[in-house]
Amino acid sequence: MFLFAFVLLGEDFFEPVSLALSDRFVHEYGIVKDQKFFTAAITAKAAHFHEACGRLLAQLTFLDCDCPHGDYGNSTHTPLTRLEIMISLMCGRYRLSRRKQLVEEYFDASGEEDWSPRYNLAPTQPIPVIRQHPKEPGRVLSLVRWGLIPSWAKDMSGSAGMINARSETAAMKPAFRDPMKFRRCLVPADGFYEWGRTGTTKRPFCFEVNERELFAFAGLWDRWRDPTGQWTKSCSILTTTPNAVTSLVHDRMPVIIEPDSYDLWLDRGMHNAAAISELLKPYDALMMRCYPVSTRVNHVANDDEECSRPVELAHIQNRLFA
Repeated sequence: MFLFAFVLLGEDFFEPVSLALSDRFVHEYGIVKDQKFFTAAITAKAAHFHEACGRLLAQLTFLDCDCPHGDYGNSTHTPLTRLEIMISLMCGRYRLSRRKQLVEEYFDASGEEDWSPRYNLAPTQPIPVIRQHPKEPGRVLSLVRWGLIPSWAKDMSGSAGMINARSETAAMKPAFRDPMKFRRCLVPADGFYEWGRTGTTKRPFCFEVNERELFAFAGLWDRWRDPTGQWTKSCSILTTTPNAVTSLVHDRMPVIIEPDSYDLWLDRGMHNAAAISELLKPYDALMMRCYPVSTRVNHVANDDEECSRPVELAHIQNRLFA
């Protein structure tokens, strides 16, 4: 059975998800086919669907797809011929290959939690973020879950669908409105991945700032208490329109905060929406580069330097960047 489904990414936009689903999956999660629009309606509990898609997202492998991105309304769609999943996200994987000490020094932050260099960070995993200390002038570095859980949420089942938030509308959306005002953070990184179509295949590309320089995504965080009283901190990465480099692969890009704006972004007393929105622009394309990497990064279980090592795909690059 072949159909289209939609995964909620943040609060206000959907991305097409091509799913070749078994009858058991359809029955268990209550997804039915809409012949007119080639979309899937969620007839069971939404939480169950989000939880299922969250598991898919965490194990995501990008495969070839017969249907171009965004062609879900075309009645001439050619059915998929094998089991495959294609989820188009921004930003859904990234790299932080620096040791904790170097990150602390660069961002003038400190924290007790430790981690090893990571080359394939994925949704629902713990990731380092930098926040302003609530009572002192310093910055705090800590680990939080990637995939925001609003403080008012009944459970955490939708977390995997909240890894991104659109910067243009985050201040108006229930899940992101308060974090946008009071709980902004920096998400350290030194690279991120996106998948671009080259012919009939999806090829991963790595994006960097000034050749592996440390930088920071604009993040929002929140805290949620489960029924047992345990607290979970989580975050989302803001996205914006693409620059000249990222637009060659994707129609969105993560917001990258300029270093001289870190203090303003983290300022817990800054509630001026207009001033904050000025920081949420596409990063300077002249400061970025992009190169193809191995499909090894497709699998979340792979988390080593080989994931971001450049590969020789001259013919693909020429076609993509011509």
